[in-house]
Amino acid sequence: ENPLRMDTKQQKLNLKREVGLMGAVSLLAGTMMGAGIFMSPQTVISAIGSCGGSLVVWASCALQIIMVSLCFAELGTVIPESGGEYIYVLRTSGPVVAFILAFSSIMFLRPFNNAACALGFGQYAVALFHSDCHPSALEVKCAAAAAIIVLTYVNCLSVRASMSLQVVFLVGKVVALMLIIMGGLVICPGAH
Repeated sequence: ENPLRMDTKQQKLNLKREVGLMGAVSLLAGTMMGAGIFMSPQTVISAIGSCGGSLVVWASCALQIIMVSLCFAELGTVIPESGGEYIYVLRTSGPVVAFILAFSSIMFLRPFNNAACALGFGQYAVALFHSDCHPSALEVKCAAAAAIIVLTYVNCLSVRASMSLQVVFLVGKVVALMLIIMGGLVICPGAH
């Protein structure tokens, strides 16, 4: 079935609504919680100097993510059109700013973000097979490329498959974050 359908009364193209509440929440929350939270703990701890301080930084970042997510949810209810952040900027700032956002997002932001996330995944996935947890750069890049290919295939397969995978990834991120937080709370009282 074609996901695009023509509305003959208004003569405009509309997308079918296939993303449910859980899929939308998972997509938004998964986007807001990027891979950086798993890639940067060592840098944050070394910059702050204490385990407790790094947990405070993480908590403040989580609060900011929640506020941004709520802003996007509010925009989605006020501007109920397809297009995400592009349509929000188009309606609030005009076509020039919206074009600049879309162009920079398509050409730079999304590809770089996807590559960084895939490399982070590759680093952790391949490290499981090395006793010293230091895989070669080639192995990491191959795992990252394979991850991008698999995710592209799933996204092309169907919206439902893509949303199901998004829910699984969000649950995995939340469980991993809970384990990190619990580990930090156990280790931090004895750490300096």
